[in-house]
Amino acid sequence: MSFVTVQFSSSPDLQSGCQVVVTIVAICGLAAAAATRSQGIIRFERIVSLNRSYWMSHSFGRKRSWRFLLEALLAPSEKMRVFNIESVIDEFETVTKSAGHHQRETLRKILEQNGKAEYLKNLGLGGRTDPESYKARVPLVTHGDLEPYIQRISDGDSSPILTGKPITSISLSSGTTQGKQKYLPFNEELVQSTMQIFQTSYAFRNREYPIGDGKALQFIYGSKQVKTNGGLTATTATTNVYRSEQFKRTMNDIQSQCTSPDEVIFGSDYQQSLYCHLLCGLIYSDEVQFIFSTFAHSLVHSFRTFEQVWEEICTDIREGVLSSRITVPSIREAVSKILVPNPSLADSIYQKCVGLSNWYGVIPELWPNAKYVYGVMTGSMEPYLKKLRHYAGNLPLMSADYGSSEGWIGANVNPSLPPELATFAVLPNIGYFEFIPLEKIGMQELESSLTSIHYKEAEPVDLTEVEVGKEYEVVITNFAVTLTFPHGCDFLDGCDLLLVVNSHSPFTNNLTATRETSEFVAFLYLLVYKVPHCINDATLMFIISKLMFCVTIVACTKSILVLGLHQKHSLYRYRLGDIVRVTGFHNCTPELQFIRRRSLILSINIDKNTEKDLQLSVEAAAKLLAEEKIEVVDFTSHVDTSTEPGHYVIFWELSSVSNDEILHSCCNCLDLSFADAGYVGSRKVSAIGPLELRIVRKGTFDMVLHYYVGLGAALSQFKAPRCVSQSNSKVLQILCMNVTSCYFSTAYEN
Repeated sequence: MSFVTVQFSSSPDLQSGCQVVVTIVAICGLAAAAATRSQGIIRFERIVSLNRSYWMSHSFGRKRSWRFLLEALLAPSEKMRVFNIESVIDEFETVTKSAGHHQRETLRKILEQNGKAEYLKNLGLGGRTDPESYKARVPLVTHGDLEPYIQRISDGDSSPILTGKPITSISLSSGTTQGKQKYLPFNEELVQSTMQIFQTSYAFRNREYPIGDGKALQFIYGSKQVKTNGGLTATTATTNVYRSEQFKRTMNDIQSQCTSPDEVIFGSDYQQSLYCHLLCGLIYSDEVQFIFSTFAHSLVHSFRTFEQVWEEICTDIREGVLSSRITVPSIREAVSKILVPNPSLADSIYQKCVGLSNWYGVIPELWPNAKYVYGVMTGSMEPYLKKLRHYAGNLPLMSADYGSSEGWIGANVNPSLPPELATFAVLPNIGYFEFIPLEKIGMQELESSLTSIHYKEAEPVDLTEVEVGKEYEVVITNFAVTLTFPHGCDFLDGCDLLLVVNSHSPFTNNLTATRETSEFVAFLYLLVYKVPHCINDATLMFIISKLMFCVTIVACTKSILVLGLHQKHSLYRYRLGDIVRVTGFHNCTPELQFIRRRSLILSINIDKNTEKDLQLSVEAAAKLLAEEKIEVVDFTSHVDTSTEPGHYVIFWELSSVSNDEILHSCCNCLDLSFADAGYVGSRKVSAIGPLELRIVRKGTFDMVLHYYVGLGAALSQFKAPRCVSQSNSKVLQILCMNVTSCYFSTAYEN
């Protein structure tokens, strides 16, 4: 139990001795606490479950009034924080048993709270909130369809365009999929759903692989923030998540605190941050319970880097002095505080490293208490699994949950499955989901098909209507919420934010914080501010008149201001472009296996090859290098139409030099491994030229990574582009300038 003091302002409605009943909605159910008012102060024991308490209703005897104001509500102390795994699992089971009901309710809330948005009004929804009306009037869209609306928002248009209230922040995709970063309205609901996903998957993960008190070696990174033309802050979704207080609290709840200080995570130089992540992870090596990064690529990149810097790290630990390579003052100061001379640890690390065979099993060797390695390992991350397994030794690899910059979809509740077979149970209360049935089409229909590559589409079906074994494209309608304080409300800067109460989500923490900026993004219901004494009545009334355009004024006195916020939604029937296969159901919600991105990446004539086709071709050809103990470090592709006929170009970076004969064989194997009928037929009649394999210098893909990080992508969010178009001239230039040798296929010459 913890104690909370509630101070009321003077009110004739509140008589001494009246009963106050506060309903607390928690994950495990409902509870109530009562106390007696005395001398204007109410003190009661708050019943806390999983640190998820929400103040939803306030009853005062026979009267109900908002004239009272809460003066303070303190979050429970760290010692009280308890994460109950079984309760989280029970909640998940309850929600998924009534998945259809939760889907309809989620859509209703989204549409009710955003009925005034220009986008919905123009479509004639007219206040309807049922799925049938929604589907009949709101079309399926891609990012290209919404780009004009998002551009207006980015340029500073504060009218209700996509949401009922102005959007104040923009989320950036990594930009590695299509060669440029997409602008998306950032929503704090993404932070909220991220925490819900993290907690759910952790509960199932920890049931099979229990971890003790400790930390996590997390290779996570912030990215730089930029301002749009309209003055909105834009940064990657992961940066927004990592900066949130909810993220830190959740990591603490699920025993996943990062070994590195914030200054490392948000450092301005990702190479220095990576070095310090490795160093801090070794300082706390006995406490590390698991290893994590957003993507498998980042994990492999981290340990490839460790192979180069491990001796320098040993010196740092032995002498207690940070390497001179760390020049960012904030990083250097923060890491120096935890770095002390430890010769015995340095000697132990040194002996373990020199005893390894080609770095096999380095992770369990240096972090003996780690239970698993965790990160997104599906789709475009699969090519990195072989190397990651090499580093992980006997530790299991677990694929993290299924989501995107646009929002989350499902949690991995079957953690024992290998990454190649990972499935994700859709959470029916974090968004409204539809699924477009996809039917593969034959060669005769291929040339005349007006639909996307390789598939005929049927009408979208609901979450509970999908069929096991069939493939679908995911469509998402999600939440977003923002709050802007208009000009004249700068007094809120520095004001004490005394209380934050969530409006509905059973996964939101109460929060006590301080205002830092007049642009504030929140997924909240009540904000209570203590008004400075220097604000006179006239100024306060002016501020209130301004605020009423963007928030609901719940109550106000000369000392307290209570603001009510509304939830808003940003993406309607948005096609993610992901193809998934339904492998089964968890209660009434489907379990999805990610198959691939739908977008075509290689096409010249009637050939239609996807990212997955490229990946399979590279895997087949790379087997020819195995006997030489040479690895494909990374790869990408390009369609070269400067020649006649056009041809495919594959770029490879290798771990070491190979001979011409083997590489020519690899080139032929790549060419033959593209099994698409349109490609094979075109190659046979020379409508497509011989495939070209270009070998690039070691470190070339690090240059590509550096380029994208410079644009604002986070290192942990980076995915190597699997096809580089002519328009992506800078990356294409990096690749072409570093080519050391070229090989042309002779596979179709006879």
